[in-house]
Amino acid sequence: MVFCPHTTAGITINENADPAVQHDLLLGLSKVFPDRPEFRHMEGNSAAHLKSSCMGASTTVIIENGQLVLEHGRAFISVNLTDPLAAFLCKGNGIIFRDCFLF
Repeated sequence: MVFCPHTTAGITINENADPAVQHDLLLGLSKVFPDRPEFRHMEGNSAAHLKSSCMGASTTVIIENGQLVLEHGRAFISVNLTDPLAAFLCKGNGIIFRDCFLF
């Protein structure tokens, strides 16, 4: 399992062959969970908490012979949802999962 403990981050496995997928994922989340003036959370990042709850904080992976098994063209995508430009890929096989834990 890969787990990201941040309450305003999400993790998923998705297509990596077309970089537009990351853009579209972030755009879609922003359309579904826009910032709203009626949110009461004092830090001002309620939309990020909603996006994180939708994406989830963990995903299950298969490790075979010590190697991460992902379908061709797929990668981990971990997204800091308070700063969507901070999205990054965790490609597996020797990667250091920044701010994520691999169990």
